[in-house]
Amino acid sequence: MARTNSVGLWGFVFALLAFLLGWLPYLGGLLWAIGTALSCVGLSYRPRGFAWAGLWLSIIWIALWIMAICTIGEFTAFTLYPYYVW
Repeated sequence: MARTNSVGLWGFVFALLAFLLGWLPYLGGLLWAIGTALSCVGLSYRPRGFAWAGLWLSIIWIALWIMAICTIGEFTAFTLYPYYVW
C-alpha cells in the first residue's frame, strides 16, 4: 500500500487555489498563508513531492505579488509626479 502525505497534499491544494484565486481580496492571502504553512509542515513527512510543489507555488505567488505591487507603485509615482512638483 502506498504511503501518502496528506498534509503536503493539502498544502499543495491550498497553494494552487491561492495561485488561481489570488486576485480576490483577502481570499488569496488567506489561502496562501494556509498553503505555505501546510506545505512547510508537510516537508517533515514522506513523500515530499506535493509539499515541495505547494511551497514553490507559494513562493512564486508571493514573488508575483511583490512585483505587481512594485510595478503599480512605480506607475503611480511616475503618473502623479507632476502633481507633487509645484
